[in-house]
Amino acid sequence: MDQKGFLATADAIFGLLIIFILISAVLNVTNTPMPSFSQEINPEQDVQDLMETMANNPAYGDNQTILTEITIHLLSQNNSDDALASSGLIVADFLNKTVPGMKYNFTETQQLNGTTIVSNGEMEDAKNIHSAIRHVGNYTFQLYLWK
Repeated sequence: MDQKGFLATADAIFGLLIIFILISAVLNVTNTPMPSFSQEINPEQDVQDLMETMANNPAYGDNQTILTEITIHLLSQNNSDDALASSGLIVADFLNKTVPGMKYNFTETQQLNGTTIVSNGEMEDAKNIHSAIRHVGNYTFQLYLWK
């Protein structure tokens, strides 16, 4: 009697094993591809993140953010060409390190009436341009980003 019970149990286990193998084979063949989470830059989200970083994260030893430092340069030098040039260097250094290969245009729209502080490409040729705006003091900075 023990022999018959053992054979029935072994037969049931082998039957279930075959069923699991068949189910896994069918699932493997009909597997739908999962979307890949690549490291490709998404300009629409990235431009907001960049402006947030420039507005809130201290980049200098005296706890000054990039946008605060630019505002100080522009105010202290009365919006001169030298202040624009030094501000452009600060922004270009940050953007070239942070989003290499991306095109950008950084402007001030309130006090300087849309003056471009720094740019590395022509926006006329771009298909999808994404932008973000941040206000610091009396200045309104706008960053355009595209591929």
